[in-house]
Amino acid sequence: MNQLEFQRRTMALIGILWLAACAGTSVPVGGGAATQTDTAVDVGVDLGIPPVDTLPTDLTAPPELPPADSVDTAPTAPETSSPIAWTPFSATAGSNARGVTLSTGRIAWEEDGVIQVHDLATKMTWTAVGKSEPGAHREPVLDSDRLVFTNDRTGDRDLWVLDLATKTLKALVVAPGDQLAPSLDHGLLAWIDRRSGAHDALASELWSMDLDVAGAAARQLTSDAVEQAWPHVRGRRVVFTDFSKDVDKKLTGLPESPIDHNSDNGDILGLDVPIDAASAVPKAFVITDDPNKQARPAVDGDAVAWLDWRGITPEPKYARFKIYARVGAQAEQLLGETGWNTAELWRRPAIQGSRVAWVMEATAAGLSGPHAVYVGNLTTQKPAKAVPETSGLLLAVDLREDALAWAGPGHVGLLPLTAVPSE
Repeated sequence: MNQLEFQRRTMALIGILWLAACAGTSVPVGGGAATQTDTAVDVGVDLGIPPVDTLPTDLTAPPELPPADSVDTAPTAPETSSPIAWTPFSATAGSNARGVTLSTGRIAWEEDGVIQVHDLATKMTWTAVGKSEPGAHREPVLDSDRLVFTNDRTGDRDLWVLDLATKTLKALVVAPGDQLAPSLDHGLLAWIDRRSGAHDALASELWSMDLDVAGAAARQLTSDAVEQAWPHVRGRRVVFTDFSKDVDKKLTGLPESPIDHNSDNGDILGLDVPIDAASAVPKAFVITDDPNKQARPAVDGDAVAWLDWRGITPEPKYARFKIYARVGAQAEQLLGETGWNTAELWRRPAIQGSRVAWVMEATAAGLSGPHAVYVGNLTTQKPAKAVPETSGLLLAVDLREDALAWAGPGHVGLLPLTAVPSE
């Protein structure tokens, strides 16, 4: 173990012991200690996903995705009396603005380890979690009055939550290794957890928690010595990338390192998570298992979109890829081709209903035109440019509750879906 690794593990141990000593307290934003609400979970049963080759694999007659409305409905916050009146929004942001997320009239994003929130009703922008709190705050996800994000104050990344109504901040999931890539909808939180092996990709398992269920504990959904990555939640459905069919069962290399796409065979799987923690193992289903790499899926009901590397030549493959989607038992659809010139800029597409949004860096893909946000229609299969072209990279996009949001260096924006071209 080198000195840097020794220091990292020591910091993580000290941070966890500190949080345990502070258990039972929560603090307003800007305060000191916070609650350790969940440090270890005994799931009691093996919740491993069935092997991929035991599930439907014939994508010429693709397996039918279970109808989303057949899944138990999660408890939800009271509906407003009328739909949200989204209005166009544009603001100057930091040079590293990314991680955009929107919900119930608010838009949030991260820049340089600080999370900003804008309320369209009050037209106020404020720092929700700033430098007065230890560590870097990243990967924000909004859901009604909740803002969940990752924080590294203990030496690795843990999950924290800010109540936007009370401005109360507390630790949500603190455990050894990283807890990262959170996704949240109607109280169902999913994330990737490495508590069983802090720096082992094969220990990257899928976990969930029902934040709207009083006393609910974190629940381990996979336990299979295979890397899972990039979960996304809508309703009770969670989709994610699974490396069961990969040679070494994991994504080779770090995002900033060269990646061997001949061995990085990621597939897109899904789970329908029951509310009752004592229920049977969640249903697993294959969305796509093409021999090439698929990554970063997004789901809305029976529709799923993802990044796909099939048929991409020449090398390096990471600089260019495609946007695919499926709806229920229908065949997969190719919506467009795009790319980024560095692997760490891969960005998840977004989906709502029949609309799929993605960020294009056309110059890196060898295509014509500068950076822009495109929206494809699953009915017409014709992409349309939704956001004016920009000379700077666009690092995130979200499509939810009839609004489209995006972020990039120096700029954050939002459009009502009614203002987005349909084709």
